[in-house]
Amino acid sequence: MNQSNSMKDLIENVREGEATVFTVTEKLRSDGKTKEPTLRVERVRLPDEQEPERPKKEAGRRGHGFFRLADFIAYLAKYGAQDQICALAHPADRMIRAVLDESTAVEPEVLSYSPMQSAEWKRFLELLAGLYPPKAFAKLMRTMRTMIVEPDPRDLLLATRQLSVAKDVEEIAGSGTDVADGIIVKLKATSGAAEAATIPDRFVVELRPFVDSPEPQRFEVFVDLTLDRNDRPVFDLSCPEVEHVYEAHFIAATDKLASELSSKGALVGLGAMTRADWRYRTIG
Repeated sequence: MNQSNSMKDLIENVREGEATVFTVTEKLRSDGKTKEPTLRVERVRLPDEQEPERPKKEAGRRGHGFFRLADFIAYLAKYGAQDQICALAHPADRMIRAVLDESTAVEPEVLSYSPMQSAEWKRFLELLAGLYPPKAFAKLMRTMRTMIVEPDPRDLLLATRQLSVAKDVEEIAGSGTDVADGIIVKLKATSGAAEAATIPDRFVVELRPFVDSPEPQRFEVFVDLTLDRNDRPVFDLSCPEVEHVYEAHFIAATDKLASELSSKGALVGLGAMTRADWRYRTIG
């Protein structure tokens, strides 16, 4: 259906997206003195309405977490304020926290560095948590052979092979890797001759605790023979050095942070980063 553009329609009817425009012009007549007015009425299409520009939302505070020390240092060096960077390492939390601008009047941006454990370190910690009957201990030594550097893993594997065959139990006073609470475990070799298995009371492994550890580290593992809840002989592994790995790593990390960020005047140390709520108090 054709829409009318008559004068009446132009004046009385309102159409969505359109407007009626009145234009008055004057044209000089031929006598050069008087003017002839002209009224022009037309309907025009309005331009599409644009959505008003929304105010930009302020970006939230950064709370980035880094797993490599080199990346953590690079970010602080690039975005940290001169003489205002504060970084504190908390070994118990296994984390270093840092602020880019300690003097800011608003709540500061807090960054963190938490070293990523290597796959072999995670596996090593899992192995330390177990108790191993003789056959399982022999299998464990085969699993750990790529980590062991002392004694020769081949000699250790040869000794533990005897643990996979039949054993005799005899009461005796003493202690060691073949004695548990007064019980000596004798093993039979495949030849049939009975002999005590010679298992070292300690061995040394070499591995990287963290993905960004600069060099592999050596850890001494102690082997103890004990009894499980069913009075069966089992081997127990322990490594006291594990408890100090994070402490040593963070002390070395803070030294590197202080050295790399010395030109930025950064404050680096061991400690806990906290913020307390406070308010003004009016007296009187």
